[in-house]
Amino acid sequence: MSQILAIFGATGQQGRSVLNHVLRTPSLSHQYTIRALTRDPTSPAALSLSQTPNVDIHPADVQDRPSLDAALHGVHTVFAMTTPLVGPGAPEGDAALTWEYENAVRIADAALAAGVRYLIFSTLPSVRDISGGKYTAVTPFDAKAEAEKYIRGLGPRMQKGGRRGVDAI
Repeated sequence: MSQILAIFGATGQQGRSVLNHVLRTPSLSHQYTIRALTRDPTSPAALSLSQTPNVDIHPADVQDRPSLDAALHGVHTVFAMTTPLVGPGAPEGDAALTWEYENAVRIADAALAAGVRYLIFSTLPSVRDISGGKYTAVTPFDAKAEAEKYIRGLGPRMQKGGRRGVDAI
């Protein structure tokens, strides 16, 4: 019986590339059934994916913890990524960093609660840190770096009860 790999952002570029890689790699496609997570399972991209063998579409909204709990139930491995909120009226500066960080924390906490064995988080380095504080307005990088610290801190908690671990890429 195959295990479930939940992929956040499966209808976007990054998540879709992970999904395609798993489907095209025989050892992975035999090991995993993909649960493609999307905010809108009725979108054209989600409907297109729903026709793909070994791919199930599930609604999941990173702003809604109950939807995350439902989407991650029974999942073995999670590929998680976060996107910054951009556009008119979007938060800026520390508010933007907090918004994206809290989304990642909700994903990680839901994965922990669901008993997920592996959590793979797509991250970036902190521009603030690597520039020695010179650049402080690259919030998507800084938010992901802060989320990575939080997620790595879950490692010992995830390893209890037979859970294996956390990784960040």
